[in-house]
Amino acid sequence: MGNSANQFATLEVFSKYPEWGSDLQKGKVSFAKSPEYKVTFQHFKNLYENTEKDPFGVDFTGAADMFANGKTAMWIIGTWAPAQIFKNNPDFKLGFFPTPAVDAENTKLIMQSDYTWSASKTTEHPKEVKKVLEILATDKNLAKEYINQVQTQSLLTDVVPDVKSDYVNDINQYKNAGVIDANIGNVQIPWPYQQQYTTYIAEWLLGKKTLDEALKATDDFKSKVKFQTN
Repeated sequence: MGNSANQFATLEVFSKYPEWGSDLQKGKVSFAKSPEYKVTFQHFKNLYENTEKDPFGVDFTGAADMFANGKTAMWIIGTWAPAQIFKNNPDFKLGFFPTPAVDAENTKLIMQSDYTWSASKTTEHPKEVKKVLEILATDKNLAKEYINQVQTQSLLTDVVPDVKSDYVNDINQYKNAGVIDANIGNVQIPWPYQQQYTTYIAEWLLGKKTLDEALKATDDFKSKVKFQTN
């Protein structure tokens, strides 16, 4: 749910207000008073009413198996999933489309880096480490080898996988139409905070909270969050 919440928030909130998370830290905005975050939460209601009978009882592996074997028609997921899907069903016909937003102009492909590489400031080999990081960030042959193995996409715009699949063509088409960077929300609102507020969404869906109470609980939890400071 945390991943889906980030996708919905990227489209509904951060596409309109790129500094929303920073403003939250400063006390200028709140979840309870944000129409856009209310819409973000409401997306889950739409999903819950049109999904499996026990969505909270299915993990990633189970969802991949169900999807690959035709037990579900759609799955909110990213390019980290095809390898598992094709493992379950090598002949599966897979397509991708952007997560829909309320406003059509905000319905775009969401992308972010899959891995983050860093170096210790106390390393005894700063020059060598910097060279390795430079290779990882710029070597197009290495990037292509990686995305071919994992069956994903590269953030290097002119590096495309050799994987022959309809979903790769879909992604390339939507990349050309526009991309939203999901890192915006992840950087401004710590991931544990996002995971926490999805528990309130779950409580709302299960009838333990109202929507307004779920949004208020999200605001109340802010006092326990350690935000990143520049």
